[in-house]
Amino acid sequence: MTETKLKEEPVPELAGPTIYLKQVSCDAERQILEQWIRTNSAVETESLTLSFPDKQSTVVPPGLELRLDSTTDDPLMAPLRVAWLPKLRDGHRDIRPLDLLLIGDPRLPRNYAKKLIAKRQPDRFKVLLGEPARLSELREAWLQHAADAGADDSQPFPEFVVRRATLSLAREESRLLGPQYKMPRLVKEDILSSTRFREGLTREAKRAR
Repeated sequence: MTETKLKEEPVPELAGPTIYLKQVSCDAERQILEQWIRTNSAVETESLTLSFPDKQSTVVPPGLELRLDSTTDDPLMAPLRVAWLPKLRDGHRDIRPLDLLLIGDPRLPRNYAKKLIAKRQPDRFKVLLGEPARLSELREAWLQHAADAGADDSQPFPEFVVRRATLSLAREESRLLGPQYKMPRLVKEDILSSTRFREGLTREAKRAR
């Protein structure tokens, strides 16, 4: 039996114009995040949807590239995701063997079940807010990453922004659900695709001969 200990944190106030990057896999998640934005955000907000089937895609959503090219303002980029939780039993959120047998991992419900959970068990989801960053800060980090990685590991700025958003939300989900909730494979992909990592493996392989 696995117990999930939730760590509740207050929603921070975001100052100034904000672009919410909504990471969704179904209409139920989209509706939850849109309601959250209406309830928690200031008037000056935009919203772009990142439609990810598995929370680990780096597909650039329509409209993001054009928005990132804008130099007229410096909005705050804030990623959002819905985390799905196990049932509350005796004050704890436990994942029991029967749950896994009948419905699968309750932290990863099927899309058709998400709508029912959102309607009938609203305590079983939580909106995650990834670490926000100014557009100028993201661009500076991208330029630094490109300089450190070299030409072989360079990636377009929109893909960099999407990846940063995904990793930020993964950290928040891991923080919420506990250390037993593993980070997504994006971390592994980042390491394996690194030229420095591959060169290091080559050096070690030569030494081992």
